[in-house]
Amino acid sequence: MDELSWGVELWDQVENIFKHETDQIGLTESYFKLFSDVQKLEHEFGKKLRKTVSVYLPRKKPDVDELSSVLTYSSIVPQILEMGVAHEASSKKLNETVVNPLKIQVENEKRSLEKQRSHWLKLNATMEQSRKQLELSWQKYVTNFKEKQKAYEVSEKAQNDIQLARVDQQKFEALYQSKIQSFDHSSRNYADELAKYNSSNRRHFRTDIVAFVDDIECSSRMRNNRT
Repeated sequence: MDELSWGVELWDQVENIFKHETDQIGLTESYFKLFSDVQKLEHEFGKKLRKTVSVYLPRKKPDVDELSSVLTYSSIVPQILEMGVAHEASSKKLNETVVNPLKIQVENEKRSLEKQRSHWLKLNATMEQSRKQLELSWQKYVTNFKEKQKAYEVSEKAQNDIQLARVDQQKFEALYQSKIQSFDHSSRNYADELAKYNSSNRRHFRTDIVAFVDDIECSSRMRNNRT
C-alpha cells in the first residue's frame, strides 16, 4: 500500500506540523552551534600552540656532532609547531565544509518556514474574510426580514383602519413593498455569499490545505536528505 502524503493524513494537524518543523530546524541549529564552537576552539588551540611553540624554536640549526638530546629537541619542537598549524588548517576546513553550510542551511530553513507560516495565515485570513462576509449578509437578511414583517403588520393594520385616509394607507403599502424588495435583495445576496463561502470552504479543506501541508512535507524531506 502506498504511503499517504502529509496533506492527506495530517491536513488537520498544521500547528503540530509547524512545531515539528521548528523542532527539527532547532536540532539542525544545535549541530551548527556545536560545530561552530568546536571550530573556534580548534582554531584558537592551533593558533596558541603555534605561537607558544614558535618561542622555543632553536635559533640556529644544530650541528651533526652535537649531543643527541639537543638534536632530539631540535626535531621535536618543529613537529609540535606543525601540530598547531595542522589544527588551524583543520579548523579552516571544518568551517568551510561544515559550519558555513550548516549556517546557510539553518538561515534558509528559517526563512522558508516563516514564508510557510505567512502563507498559512493568509489562507486562514481569506477564509475568515469569507466567513465575515457571510455573517454580514446573514445579519442583513435577518434585519430585512424583521423589517418586512413589521411593515406588513403596519400595512395590514392601516388597510383595516376605516378612519385612516386612503393616501396614508397607500404610503404604508408602498413602505411594505419597498421592504419586500430590500428583503428579496438581501435574500439573494445571502444565497450568493453562502455559495461563495461553501465553495471557498471546500477549496480550503480539499485543495489548499492539502497542497500546503504537502509543500511542508517536501521541505522536510529535503532537509532530512541534506542532514
